Amino acid sequence: MASNQKVYKMMRNRKFLSVLGPSRSGTTVLAAIVDAHPQVKLAFEPFQSQTADAIPDSYQDLDNFESDMTTKYACTAAKVDVIGMKNTIGPTGASDWVKATLMNFEKDASIKMALIVRDPAETYLSNVDGDKKWWGNPDRKVSASDLIFHFELVAAALVEMKLLLEKYGGTLFSYKMLVTYPNVVLSAIMSSVGLEFQEAQLNYYKLNEHNKYWGDVGVNTNPQPLALEKYSQRREEAEIFMASISNQIDQVRIDQIRREIREIENEIVIIG
Repeated sequence: MASNQKVYKMMRNRKFLSVLGPSRSGTTVLAAIVDAHPQVKLAFEPFQSQTADAIPDSYQDLDNFESDMTTKYACTAAKVDVIGMKNTIGPTGASDWVKATLMNFEKDASIKMALIVRDPAETYLSNVDGDKKWWGNPDRKVSASDLIFHFELVAAALVEMKLLLEKYGGTLFSYKMLVTYPNVVLSAIMSSVGLEFQEAQLNYYKLNEHNKYWGDVGVNTNPQPLALEKYSQRREEAEIFMASISNQIDQVRIDQIRREIREIENEIVIIG
């Protein structure tokens, strides 16, 4: 029994980081920056990249996942202190897949979360832009019903993320915080897995690893440094858009969801 307990303890000393957030909230650029640390190795979108036709089975153990990191997710074979994955909450079944996979990894590793959110008005416009540019829907139009559906998806995702943060510990923060105070946010994330943030991580876009950055076509094909000016421009566009559509939506519900997001926009929630 004592021997088994020792083996279990040694396995639990492995560290796993899960980067998670709603669609277009900044998960890809965040994961790319975290992955730029020499002692971190992340798989990008393992849920979505496994198959386009069906919900994949969750991983049953960490060894299988780590093996797939090299063969499926374009990761280096080098041994590192922290491995992990980046996923988007949004695709059907993604949340359940992430939760099941993390639960199966509990016996093998100490798990921490890095959770990012963004105002849903901003992410909605980014989704529309992505549809037009990359995802085969150049005629995509904005609509009140589509907007409300997106807001509800983000609200549901935030509930799931808070539960995961309570269970595993880690960090929860906004994209606004990431672009405004990147050193502060990234220091908190790296500290959660026992590492120090390195300034060079912000130069992720200079690395020749773009092919692994699944999730955001822009980050995959033309990665750029974090830009507060670009974020501010999107926020201004979102405010103008929301004002133009205000008479077509349930303003009370929309304001409630935006308020829930904005309550954490200017802080980092750290647990564990």
